[in-house]
Amino acid sequence: MSLPYQTMTEIEQRYPNEWVLIDRPTDDPRTGRVVGGYVVMHTADRAEFDRRLIDDDEFPDVKLGAVFYIGRPPEDADFDLPLARAQ
Repeated sequence: MSLPYQTMTEIEQRYPNEWVLIDRPTDDPRTGRVVGGYVVMHTADRAEFDRRLIDDDEFPDVKLGAVFYIGRPPEDADFDLPLARAQ
C-alpha cells in the first residue's frame, strides 16, 4: 500500500496536536518551508514517537524525513530530538 502525498495544510488538519514524521518532504524553493510529503508516522505521545523514530527496523525506507509537531506545543514540551542512526 502506497502512502498518499499530503500538503502541509492537509497534514495540519488530519494530525492536530501530534508529532509527525514526513518522508520525502517537498519544499517551496522561494521560502525553504516544507509544503508537503508522505506521513509515515504520527502520534500524540512524544516518548512513543522518539522510540519509534530511532528503531532500526521501523522505517528502513525513509532516507530523508522531516519532523513536525502539529499545533501549539504544551508549556513543558521538550523539543530536543533524539539522534538518529547514520545511514
